Amino acid sequence: MAITKKTRFFFLLSLFLLISTTTEIFGQQPSTSGPAWLRKGAFAQYEFKSNLAILQNDTIFIANASTNVKWNWQCIEINGTMAKVNLAMHYAGGVNMSFLTEAYIDLADRRVFTLNGTLVGTTTLWLPDNPLPNDEVILWDVFPDKISSQIKDTPLYSQTPQGRQKVFRVEGFGRIRNQTVTIIGIYDFDTGILVQVLPTNDAIFLTLGIKEYGVSGTMHLSNTNIDLGPSEPNLLDYLPIAVLVAGIATIILGLLLKRRKRRIYRAS
Repeated sequence: MAITKKTRFFFLLSLFLLISTTTEIFGQQPSTSGPAWLRKGAFAQYEFKSNLAILQNDTIFIANASTNVKWNWQCIEINGTMAKVNLAMHYAGGVNMSFLTEAYIDLADRRVFTLNGTLVGTTTLWLPDNPLPNDEVILWDVFPDKISSQIKDTPLYSQTPQGRQKVFRVEGFGRIRNQTVTIIGIYDFDTGILVQVLPTNDAIFLTLGIKEYGVSGTMHLSNTNIDLGPSEPNLLDYLPIAVLVAGIATIILGLLLKRRKRRIYRAS
């Protein structure tokens, strides 16, 4: 019996170690499946004002007045580590024109490719979610050019189509194709999705054939079917209610004190 118990013990111990080792090896590999929220049909739409557009062939469109621009991306297919996205940009107002195309995004490093496989650059439509303060994120990485940024100003909050959300900011400086560029963006904290101020020189616009898109003011997320997570309450929104409650409480307290004084006066 003693040998049987020892044999059983060592068998169970070996099985436990095997399972633990397997989990350690396979369960903690870096994910290349992309963001958890990315699925077929996921989309985001942005809006901004513009008074010009410069195409890759150096054609320039100039508007007499500020033009309303809407652009969006939508995931139409996911195949392994690659996502195929539909891209559309519409200028309406001072200039009326549309740009439509499709592209591939490598989910492991956000590199953008045309449909024929040509590498265009790195997109910053989204970044890794839930970053820690001073984490470093890659904004552009196509040899020999590389731009990165530390996570800045956390926590911040920004208004989105789904309410007030916690966000983080990035700001990177460097050179892309022998040109000095600045990449700035504000991103949803829980998903990493861009919510405001689209970085310039994003590879997505290059696939649309646009070199400069003439943002006037800020660009902001105007619509999405991606769940950005629970909204953050703004205490200032409750200020009128707090003032009202405080006013009512003051009146009631004043009446109670007045009655008490009357009782004391009568008793005396």
